Amino acid sequence: MYRDGNLDSALQVMGLHEQLEGIYLTKYRTKIHFAFITEIKGETFKGLHYTISNKLTKITCNRKKNKKIIRAFQFIYFSNGNQTIILETNGAKLDDAIFKRIIDSFTFS
Repeated sequence: MYRDGNLDSALQVMGLHEQLEGIYLTKYRTKIHFAFITEIKGETFKGLHYTISNKLTKITCNRKKNKKIIRAFQFIYFSNGNQTIILETNGAKLDDAIFKRIIDSFTFS
């Protein structure tokens, strides 16, 4: 997702409200969640990331029926002060190595 503006304005547009330093309140998929923010920094950007977990029940898969799973929606924000790019996963948590590669390879030109 692309947002014109700085990181703070992108957070406001995305519905995040700071409660304490590094802790935000947000509404995601009709539920209220706490988002614990971790700052990230690159050569051309400042940003942050957080994860929202959502427990689902009665998921059927080939191996087990009615297995409870926890979906992890990850959000990564990159901002150069004038524009902000937001990445959101589809409920599958990124592997740590892949997450690191995304952060290390992102750049504003």
